[in-house]
Amino acid sequence: MSIAICSSNPNTSYYRVADRIIKIKTLDSWSATLLENSLNDYVFEHLIAAPRPAPDICVKAEVKACLSRIPAQTEVFDISQGRCHHDGTNFWLEVCDSLVIVKSAPDFGHCDVEIQFGETSLAQEPLSIETVCLYGFQFALRRCGLYIFHAAAVSEPQSGRSALIIGDSGCGKSTLTVQLINCGWQFLNDDAILLCKPSISHQVNAYSFRRFLAVTDKSAVACQLPPRLQTNVVSDDGLVYKRRVDVNGSFGGQHRASCDPQTLIFASIVESETSEIIEIAQADAMMRLLAANPWSTYETRVISREYVSVLQSLVRGSKTYEFRAGQDILKFIPQASKLLKPIIQR
Repeated sequence: MSIAICSSNPNTSYYRVADRIIKIKTLDSWSATLLENSLNDYVFEHLIAAPRPAPDICVKAEVKACLSRIPAQTEVFDISQGRCHHDGTNFWLEVCDSLVIVKSAPDFGHCDVEIQFGETSLAQEPLSIETVCLYGFQFALRRCGLYIFHAAAVSEPQSGRSALIIGDSGCGKSTLTVQLINCGWQFLNDDAILLCKPSISHQVNAYSFRRFLAVTDKSAVACQLPPRLQTNVVSDDGLVYKRRVDVNGSFGGQHRASCDPQTLIFASIVESETSEIIEIAQADAMMRLLAANPWSTYETRVISREYVSVLQSLVRGSKTYEFRAGQDILKFIPQASKLLKPIIQR
């Protein structure tokens, strides 16, 4: 899969994602620059003409000194780095001194999602801009049947069969991905992929979504990543906490655009010396997937139902395991491949 962009005029761009088309309208040069810089971390292919047919959804972006007022009669709950207000069908996300508005019926001059960048110092920080853009595009993509999913996706080189490695931040997804790459495995990404279910098939497709891997210093050392492949990623408190690894420049020959996952692996790090793989019931796997995606509980009923259907199809078509990664994974690079290859080849 590729995401493609073209500019038909200075304020309009088009993106294609898995045959869906997203129109981007920017109302000022600053917001255009912010979006362009943010989206550089994702996979783009330039188009030479405006796409046809009409876009599936439209996203508008602008910089505003005074953000739009949120209606008073809404439910409010906390989300990562902000708060979400909703009235059952429409959403207002206050994130990093900016605002994302999602309307169930197209508004804003035929726009479905509006991103309003604030003018405060917090709103202008690079990580704040990236966070706000991702929230906006997550809502837009879900309305096109595409779901950003936090998992690593890898393919075993001999069988060509693919697996998703799922877990919270710090569970070892990136370390396992890089170690498997070092053993010749192909990959989509270590943390950010797209899921969708074609209407003519029950098989769930996974697509690459991010241009880089992000690994901790400890993992970079354990995986023997050359320093030339790494650039810094800066956290919101100004401290370097992960290393960016460009997928094309580093492992271009092993990078895949898409795959059909047939194994789900729920990863965690344990204190024991020896790693362990345990087969789990599909019902258990489904509960874990729902717990890992809390947004599905506050989306519209239609979108939540469609997303749950994608997860159900993913689980039904996969073998499901828990991988408890011990110290042997860091001490012996081929160990992850040695343990995972037999269950994926089955």
